[in-house]
Amino acid sequence: MTEPEQNLPRSDADSTLLREAFEKFIVTGQMMEKAYLALQEKVEQLNLELEKKNDELSLQLAATELARDQLSDVLGSLQVAVVVFDGDGRVARLNRAAETLFGCAESAMLGRGMDALFAVRFAGMDGLHRLLATGQLVPETEVGQLNGLHSCVLRVSTHLMRGMDGAGEGRILLAEDITDLALRRRDAARSDRLTAMGEMAVQIVHEIRNPMGSIELFASMLQRDLADQPQHAELAKKVQEGIRGLNHVIGNLLSFAKGAHPVRDLVDLEELFHGALSDLEHQIERQQIKVTERFDADARFIRLDAELWRQVLLNMILNAVQAMPAGGELAVCCDREMIDGRPGAKLVIADTGEGMSADVRDRIFHPFFTTKDRGTGLGLALVHNIVKAHGGAIGVETAPGRGATFTITLPG
Repeated sequence: MTEPEQNLPRSDADSTLLREAFEKFIVTGQMMEKAYLALQEKVEQLNLELEKKNDELSLQLAATELARDQLSDVLGSLQVAVVVFDGDGRVARLNRAAETLFGCAESAMLGRGMDALFAVRFAGMDGLHRLLATGQLVPETEVGQLNGLHSCVLRVSTHLMRGMDGAGEGRILLAEDITDLALRRRDAARSDRLTAMGEMAVQIVHEIRNPMGSIELFASMLQRDLADQPQHAELAKKVQEGIRGLNHVIGNLLSFAKGAHPVRDLVDLEELFHGALSDLEHQIERQQIKVTERFDADARFIRLDAELWRQVLLNMILNAVQAMPAGGELAVCCDREMIDGRPGAKLVIADTGEGMSADVRDRIFHPFFTTKDRGTGLGLALVHNIVKAHGGAIGVETAPGRGATFTITLPG
């Protein structure tokens, strides 16, 4: 057998192997093609699912942003101050009402504690230390007082806020200035007390006035009969003066109890002032008090209740005279004043007397409050009521040893 013949079977075997390998390759290629198609289909499916998820996330993100914007709008529109603290007790957010109430911008307070927040405007406020010192949630409570350092009352509370930036539980502080509400509550309670006292006062006044009238009549008769005995007649005159003083006190009490119901007419304030001055002329001369006055011609004529304003001027002059037992100066001036865009009057009554402390100043218009041993505490309270009944306002500037200046403004 020649050599080519010997190699022929090997070639057939190789051909067979090659054919089998090629067939396997084709099969494998087909499998890979199917796998690729399946993978491509899967990728397309995943892309569709991913696109759907992206759309859902976009919607959720838009909803979240809308909710955040709405929350910001809600916080911004609230009249109550809202302050958010993180888990470390640091300021994370303030709304506009909080910026106004606490007197600071949000950017200046971020990262600072509650004590720094209150220190801007309310440092030392009554009851504030309890709020700052407690580690517990604070239920709705009030801090401050009307006659305190700040003359302001806040309603505050704290509430839990979970999941604050992953730093644990945060807190929300709610605060509101309720000074006006506290004033109304105080005035309502004062009115209730005054009503009860007024009812009692009317009964007492009527019981006292009749015998006092008889005493004054008998004293005048006695003075007439003792005309030839000057020393004894002077005693009768002093009895009459004492009765007139008591009548003034009783008149104040009765007027205060009944309340002021003005009947307005065009009156001359200067003339009323001179009338009240003449009633106290003897006391003013005895204490050597100098009186100066100036009434603007455009302001002295005003529509008032003449009888009520005679009581106002009498009480104001008497208050000034009693504040200057060793003498001094009483200055009265009346000028034209525009009030709410309309012409009115400003009446200023100033003395150079003892003056008042801040505590006394805040209470001088309260009924039955007095610093005098023999005072009733009704004069200035009656003045306050009459001024208010005429739609006016009264205020005082004073300090110990520096006298007092009362300013009354009245609409025309």
